[in-house]
Amino acid sequence: MKRLFTVPALLLASVAGLLGVPGAAQAATTDVGVIPASRSCPAGTEAVVIRMDDEDSGNTNSRGGFIGAVSSTSNTEFFFCRVNGTAFRGVVQSGSFRPYAVLKLGANCPNGSQEFSRRFDNEDDSNNNQYSAPAGISSIAQSMVSAGSNTTMNVRIAR
Repeated sequence: MKRLFTVPALLLASVAGLLGVPGAAQAATTDVGVIPASRSCPAGTEAVVIRMDDEDSGNTNSRGGFIGAVSSTSNTEFFFCRVNGTAFRGVVQSGSFRPYAVLKLGANCPNGSQEFSRRFDNEDDSNNNQYSAPAGISSIAQSMVSAGSNTTMNVRIAR
């Protein structure tokens, strides 16, 4: 069974001023991808799309919790906004710290976060995984979907 990882809802638009991406097309060393609530990115940020060609037979996709602008049917399409990872701070909800996860798009993890990989088993025959990303980070997006018939995303989690 393929299960999308879930994260607490992040009101990206409300903090768009803090999350701007450097003017250059190259990825900053701590850039991350955040799943917005709808399929648009705030001004100053860029979209990164990872489309996974999920198994054609025996597909058991499921989803739960906040999936935001992720499309999950017989295939899965992740829609991220590329933002500056150093702008993130711990999330406190009801007096307790809440962990969150973001997609790694830069070379380094921001302070206080840990990296892990999430591998998705995609269609084995005539796989059609795809990506769309700004020129400065297209090689990062391409490496996620070019691992044969699988997709591997490097994720940062703050605890």
